[in-house]
Amino acid sequence: MENKKLTYIVGGIALVALLGVGYYFLGPQAKDRIVVTNNVEKIVNKDLEFSFSYESGETALSSIESTPGQFGNSELLKMYALMESKTLDEFNKAKESGEVVESPPAISVLVFARATSTDPVEDSSATSTATSSSSITKVRQWAEANSAYTSINLAQGEIQEIKVDGASALHYKADGLYTQDVYVVKYGKRMYVFVGQYLEEGDYMYKSFQALKDSILFE
Repeated sequence: MENKKLTYIVGGIALVALLGVGYYFLGPQAKDRIVVTNNVEKIVNKDLEFSFSYESGETALSSIESTPGQFGNSELLKMYALMESKTLDEFNKAKESGEVVESPPAISVLVFARATSTDPVEDSSATSTATSSSSITKVRQWAEANSAYTSINLAQGEIQEIKVDGASALHYKADGLYTQDVYVVKYGKRMYVFVGQYLEEGDYMYKSFQALKDSILFE
């Protein structure tokens, strides 16, 4: 059981435990978005050529954003972590009181500089089967080489080859500390990993991740 749990943490997009919590809750460098009244907030990152939206507020989600160079990994350009605000508050209070508690389910968005300049740029209007096949192969190879972030080694059931706003992507569920819904997307010269952790299908974190996934746009 201990080895299995260690695999989940090391292999995982238990990202909040390893990155989100480690770099935000315990680190001095980060900034948060927490509002009193719930509203739909849109994150637009023009430098990384994408955007997404989520429900923000005291009874919704809190968003944590990494700062440049924070991870000491030149390939990991950016990370956003979103947690249910009330659960996050309870978690922080427990940690402050010295309790040993698991980090709560989170939604994680990571951007990597991994694709090379020779890779084809994705276009929602592209119809070339050869290009599509080549691109999805690169996505799979990258996901397998970076399983510590993608958890593809813990995939359960079918790994689907899909499109996310016209970009080649893999979609699958993965085992872990929590069930994980994972999308690995290649757009231009970058790789994007979107992960939703949840306790059971239909709960708030599950629905929040589905809404975030549907809002993803690439520029």
